Amino acid sequence: VSIEAAQSELDVIAARLEQQYPESNATWRLPIVPLENVFVGGVRTSLFIMWGAVGLVLLIVCANVANLLLARGASRRAELALRAALGASRPRITRLLFSESAVLASIGGVGGIAVSFGALRLLRAIEPGVVPRMDEVVLDGTALGFALGISVLTGVIFGLLPALASSRIDLTSRLESGGRGAGGSGGKARNVLVVAEVAMSFVLLIGAGLLIQTFSRLQSVDPGFEPEGTLIANVSLPVSRYDTEDLRVGFFTRLRERLGAIPGVEGVATGSYLPLTGGGNDTYIGIPGRLELGTDQQFNSQFRVVSPDFFDVMGIPLSQGRSFTVADRIGTPSVALINEPFAAAIFPDENPVGQRIQIDLTEPHIAEIVGVVGPVHHYALGGTPGLHVYLPYAQVPIHPYQQIVLRTSVEPSSLVSAIGPAVADVDPLQPVAQVAAYRDVVGRTVSQPRFQALLLGVFAAVALTLAIIGLYGVLSYLVAQRAREVGVRVALGATKLDVVGLFMRRGLRLTLAGLGVGLLAAFGLTRLMANLLFGVGATDAGTFAVVSGLLVLTALVASYVPARRAARFDPTTTLRQD
Repeated sequence: VSIEAAQSELDVIAARLEQQYPESNATWRLPIVPLENVFVGGVRTSLFIMWGAVGLVLLIVCANVANLLLARGASRRAELALRAALGASRPRITRLLFSESAVLASIGGVGGIAVSFGALRLLRAIEPGVVPRMDEVVLDGTALGFALGISVLTGVIFGLLPALASSRIDLTSRLESGGRGAGGSGGKARNVLVVAEVAMSFVLLIGAGLLIQTFSRLQSVDPGFEPEGTLIANVSLPVSRYDTEDLRVGFFTRLRERLGAIPGVEGVATGSYLPLTGGGNDTYIGIPGRLELGTDQQFNSQFRVVSPDFFDVMGIPLSQGRSFTVADRIGTPSVALINEPFAAAIFPDENPVGQRIQIDLTEPHIAEIVGVVGPVHHYALGGTPGLHVYLPYAQVPIHPYQQIVLRTSVEPSSLVSAIGPAVADVDPLQPVAQVAAYRDVVGRTVSQPRFQALLLGVFAAVALTLAIIGLYGVLSYLVAQRAREVGVRVALGATKLDVVGLFMRRGLRLTLAGLGVGLLAAFGLTRLMANLLFGVGATDAGTFAVVSGLLVLTALVASYVPARRAARFDPTTTLRQD
C-alpha cells in the first residue's frame, strides 16, 4: 500500500488506543518514516551540498575551458579568415571548432574516469563511516556513462560560444591586417567568465570556511566527562538465564570485580547508554505534592541506571551532595542523582539535595535526590545537555543491558583482548561486544563534520586554483595582445610601475566584480547549510572577511606575474614588430 494509505490506518489505530487508554496514550501518534530516510536522512543535506560543490567546480572548469577556446579562436583569426577565403562557410568553420572542443572534452572525460578509480579508493580510506552504504559504491557502467556524458555535454555547451564567436569573420579586414588586433575579440566574454569563476570560488571557500569552523568548535566542546584513558564495551544479558533482579545485579557486580583485577585497570563502572554512544532512555518525572505524574505538570527527562564509582570512573564532576555507594541497593531507601540543568530548571531557588522526585518506570518510583553532577553531552557535542536523572543499578536493575567503562593507567587499546576472557570468567556463555577506546567513540561523533569540511575544503582549493589560473590566463593573453600599446606607453615615458599597475588594476577589477557576485550568492546559498553548522552563523562576518581577503590576495599575486612580464617589454623591439 502507499505510505498515505498506511498512515491513515495507523492514525485510526492510534485514535482507538487513545480512546481505550486515555491516561497513557493521549496525543500519541504512529508516524510512518520511509526506510530511505532512516538510512540517508541524516546525510541527505550533506550529500546535496557536496553535489552542488562538484557542480560549481565543474562550471569553473568549463568557464576556464571556454576562456581558453575564446583566446585560441582569437589567435587563429588569420587562419580562419584564410579558410573562409578558400571557400569554407561559417557553419563549416563552426563545426571544425566545435568538434575540436568535443574531442578535448572527451579526452578529459576519459582521463577523469581513469583518475576516479584511485580517487574512489582514497575516498573510502578517509570516509569515517558517516555516508550510508559507502562500501557498496562502485564505478559501474551507469556512473562511467554519466561521467563521460557530462564531460561531452559540457564540452559541447561551453565549446559552442567560442566556436560561434570565432567563426564570425570580417574577411577583408582580417586578411588586410594579417591577424593583428585580434585580441580585442571576445574580451568581454572572457571577462565575464573570469568574474563567474571568482564568484563560484568565493561561494565554495565560504562554505568550506564555515564547515572548518564548525569542526573546530565541536572539537573544543567539553563533553562533560573524560574519555581519554578509558575503554568501553557492551554486555547484554539474556533474559532466559538472568530473569531476576538479583541475578542481573550479581553478574555485573562480579564482572566489575573481575575487570578491576586486570593489570593496568584503575577503575571499573557500568551504566546504561553511556554518553555519545547513541542510545538513551527518557521518562516522565513528577515532584510529589507539586508536579504530579499523569498530569500536565509532569515533565520529561532522560534517565540512566549506573553503578557505584560511575561518576569517578567517567570523570563527571560532583557539584553537590554525594555519589552512589555499594550501600544503595534493593531494600534501602531509593536515591537518585540529577544533573545541573535539572537542578536549575526544576529547583531554581532551592537546594535540590534532599528533595524527592517521582520517576515513571514500569510503575512510579519515588527517590530522594542525594547529589547533583555536572552536565554531560549524551547525544551530540553540538547539542545542549538536557535534564538527566541517574539511578543506582543495584536498586533499579531494569536493564539486562549495561555498558562497561574501564579507567586505565595504560593505553586503553592494549587491554581490548583482555575484556572477553574476563567476561568469560564470570559467565562462559556470555558474549561481549563493541569493545573500543572511548576517545575513538567520541571522535566518531565529529567524523561527519570533519569529512564534510575536508571534502568541501578540497573542492574550494581546486576552485580557487582554477579561478586564479583563469585570471592569470586572461591577463597573460591581454598582455600579449597589448604589447604594442605597452611599447608606446613606455616610449612616451611610462615607468615599469605604471605598466604593472595598469594590468594589476584590471585583474583587481575583475576580482572585485566576482566578489560582489559571490557575496550575493553566498548569502543565499550558505543558508542551506545552517543545519550543518555549530557555533557559527551562515553569514559569519569573520569568515566572509577572511575569505574575501584571501581571494583578493591570491588574485593580486596571479595578476602580478603577467603584469611584471609586461613591464619588462623592450619598447624598441615591440614597436619594430609592426
